Amino acid sequence: MKKDPFATLLLLSARVSEISGSNWHASLEEMELILLNIKIGEQDFFEVGMGSSKTKARNDAAKKIYANSKLINWLIQNKKDELI
Repeated sequence: MKKDPFATLLLLSARVSEISGSNWHASLEEMELILLNIKIGEQDFFEVGMGSSKTKARNDAAKKIYANSKLINWLIQNKKDELI
């Protein structure tokens, strides 16, 4: 997760039916912005990421999602007996 948190979210959404997401991108003169939406179970989480590239902005938003959504705890509580 630390190396490419956005890719990890994409892989999780492909493997776990209760996780889905979308993102929107905007290019500004000096930075890239990403609005990331992740739905985990019945809860929606939105975060904005900023960076000098789309990749950095996506990863910034994904790190915020991990911190604020308690995704790891949700996976442990709901999917601990499943191979993801």
